Amino acid sequence: HKDALLRLNPETKAGKYEAAFAAGECAMVNSSTGFYAAAYEALGDKVAIGPTPLYEGKTRHNTLIGGAAIYVMKGHGDDKVAAAKAFLDFIRTPAQQIEFSRATGYMPVTLTALNELVASGKADTKEFATAKVGVDSLNQPSTEDTKGIRLGFFTPARDIFIEETTKAFNGEQDMQAALDSAVKRGNELLRRFEQTYAGVELP
Repeated sequence: HKDALLRLNPETKAGKYEAAFAAGECAMVNSSTGFYAAAYEALGDKVAIGPTPLYEGKTRHNTLIGGAAIYVMKGHGDDKVAAAKAFLDFIRTPAQQIEFSRATGYMPVTLTALNELVASGKADTKEFATAKVGVDSLNQPSTEDTKGIRLGFFTPARDIFIEETTKAFNGEQDMQAALDSAVKRGNELLRRFEQTYAGVELP
């Protein structure tokens, strides 16, 4: 950071490192596959995607699919529930999954859609580059520590980590203090999550 090899969001002209990458301000970005379509639209064949580099002597393990979720809330009439089900059936079709993957960079969510994409020959094109890289990352060797976790208040915990480490990058505190504070504040969130669901058996 001191050598200007790394930029935080506020330090970029666009105020966001993904936009800075798409504009050619940054040479590399570590981001979700969901950003790939925007980068490809901006940079075309000049953009490349791949797994995060590893330190020498380290072993690569599987990654996990993140992303958002769609919920259908109870308490509505049968007609609205039927409409919601019809919509979910529509976006789950292979054609819609493939189009969503093309438009965003997110991976298809069913094996049927992925197989259809591979069979079409499009999976090997730059436009759908996230499909192969994504599947390869999922298929790396797993351990008990790489199979996923349930982390209550994940998004606020991530925001705390970013906030504390940004202070360290800005010289407001040293990095160890930032990490210690992030742990303390994160643990407070976990206690809140624990109390919120006390006595509840989660699926």
